[in-house]
Amino acid sequence: MDLEWLILGDFATIAGGKLYLQGGGWDRFTAPGPLPQNMALGIAASVRIPWNETNQTGHLQVELQFEDGQQLARIDSEFKVGRPAEIPEGMDQRAQIAGTLTTKIEKFGSYVIIARLEGDEVGRVGFYAVPNPQLAMQQAKERQQAEDERKQNGG
Repeated sequence: MDLEWLILGDFATIAGGKLYLQGGGWDRFTAPGPLPQNMALGIAASVRIPWNETNQTGHLQVELQFEDGQQLARIDSEFKVGRPAEIPEGMDQRAQIAGTLTTKIEKFGSYVIIARLEGDEVGRVGFYAVPNPQLAMQQAKERQQAEDERKQNGG
């Protein structure tokens, strides 16, 4: 089994064997205001299953971590793909897994989604949480004011 793809979006689900992904492929979450902020995180993955590994249960784990390694969320899923009668012998199969979780972004910085298949890391995709431009300017101004006050007070 191999990870075929791992992608982020605003919403992800599988219906009728098809992936429905809304707002997919982003790599930056721009916070609309001060943190913490809730964020919807759609995660979709596809596992390619060789013919000789069909009809066996597979395990995929997807984990959200902050840049310091702190685990923020984890999804464990099992899948099993059979051999439909109409496919040619030897044809690989695809297992798609998708879902949307709401998580709280508490810090700006780098986040990573790590996919593990049967316990082995097989893929990762990252994103950054950043302040919107107005918030970033406000925070820079506040830092400068605090630094100026510290200098005035002999610190």
